[in-house]
Amino acid sequence: MRRTKELAYNILAKHRIFTPTIENVMDMIKKQGFHIQKYSHIENTSQIEILLRNLDVFEFSKTVPSFTFIDDKFKIVFMLENLSEDEEYLLLCHELGHIICDNPSKGVVASNHIVEECDAAEFAHCLRNPGILHKAAVFVKTYGIKLTAALILVLCMIPAALLLNTKPSDQSTTANIANITAVNNQVSELEIHEYFYITPKGNRYHLIDCIHVKDKDNLMMVPEKVAFKLGYTPCKNCLHNRSIE
Repeated sequence: MRRTKELAYNILAKHRIFTPTIENVMDMIKKQGFHIQKYSHIENTSQIEILLRNLDVFEFSKTVPSFTFIDDKFKIVFMLENLSEDEEYLLLCHELGHIICDNPSKGVVASNHIVEECDAAEFAHCLRNPGILHKAAVFVKTYGIKLTAALILVLCMIPAALLLNTKPSDQSTTANIANITAVNNQVSELEIHEYFYITPKGNRYHLIDCIHVKDKDNLMMVPEKVAFKLGYTPCKNCLHNRSIE
């Protein structure tokens, strides 16, 4: 189970996917070199029937909703036609599990092997239900450590900011007022600063209309103090007269 979970999370991280859609799974299968071919249990086109017979899987194809075939010439994931999108999604995740877990070499992949079928089923489950640690790893890989750290700092500031904007329902005790004042002293230094924009690979923070960040899609807005603590300095173009104490 641990091996299949790691394999599922690794391929999601490789493609920087948080939770895969059916389009994502189809794309991952194709990037493994496989073609996806739909077929019927009742009547196929002459071209598909010839293909199934030449691969010696015609009779077998009538017994399953999907299967993966590989030889020296073909790498094909066969899937029954006229299925719902949810059914297709589940089956494609399962077949991707065979491709990734079984390291297939030739023939129908794991058609009657219990262990391989269980591995593929476990892989499909982990692929469709990635954990929070996987999503965090993908976020860091996609946006970089600096932006992730900046986001965490900003999120940590939100509860304090909400507390400052919450008026006590009564003022019966001096302790409540003292607590709010203490929080105010802790966050006010961050709140009085303007917000600026940074990029994962940059080392300066900018105004939104700066030529160095204009029209970029990987910007993150952070308070000036946060940017400074992450090692960013004012842009020499849009903030040439600015210094931070």
